[in-house]
Amino acid sequence: MKSIRALENSDYFNETSRNLVVKVIRQAIKDTRNKMVPEFLREDAKVWLESESCKTYCELLGLSHSEIIKRVGVN
Repeated sequence: MKSIRALENSDYFNETSRNLVVKVIRQAIKDTRNKMVPEFLREDAKVWLESESCKTYCELLGLSHSEIIKRVGVN
């Protein structure tokens, strides 16, 4: 697996990929807050937002993973 620095400096994580990841993060945040979303899906979204995968994507995007977790109220 490539390091974060290698991914940042390559075409592997291009603008299209970045846009997709941003949309996934936004949707997960929305899902945690939407009472119309079934509870098990809200929980899945919370678990993913706390995951190392989400943390890595946040780092690649220059976002603060801890700030997202704090704002969403996950933990």
